[in-house]
Amino acid sequence: MGREIFEATAPAVKVMWRIAADENFEWRYFAIQFIDAVASVDGLFHRRFEGSEYIDSCRKAVEDGLHIPWSLINDPSVDLRGSSMEILGDAAPSDVIVPVLLKSLSEEGDPVLRADISAALVSSLMRAEGEGGAEEARRFAENFLSEGDSLVRFRVAQLLAVTRPPWISRSDLDSVIHSAHPELMANGLYRSEYA
Repeated sequence: MGREIFEATAPAVKVMWRIAADENFEWRYFAIQFIDAVASVDGLFHRRFEGSEYIDSCRKAVEDGLHIPWSLINDPSVDLRGSSMEILGDAAPSDVIVPVLLKSLSEEGDPVLRADISAALVSSLMRAEGEGGAEEARRFAENFLSEGDSLVRFRVAQLLAVTRPPWISRSDLDSVIHSAHPELMANGLYRSEYA
């Protein structure tokens, strides 16, 4: 968070949605990750800012393409499923995506997807603050940060380091990230997009 939205951001998001929808393009999950990076800009979906022409047009561009990741949440590709869960956690209505994420988390065995789903769940709950989501987000985040799965701890700590909720210190998050990183490297679970 903390990045900015520019005049060209909404048109770029629309192009990325077209790429993400192209079944013949092997790397379309990167297009979804790009859109998710845009959706994560402070003010777009987290702490929604209203009234800026660029923010409003960009938010609409993201929302207009959300049918694409919805269609991919059961795709055989781990990369497409994970990036789809993450963008939906960051941008889809919380009341709709949270039940899907909870169900997926209870059924998923792949460690990368479990980490993606865990981060998406916390992100979505943080956006649902008006519905008591902040306390629920904190509860889930604390559980994820203390569980044995180093990749889940790492991904949730990364999310919290960016969103900066007041209930956890940056030094605690840095500690989680630094303690989980060697284990991810040793087990071949670290991915370039985590940098």
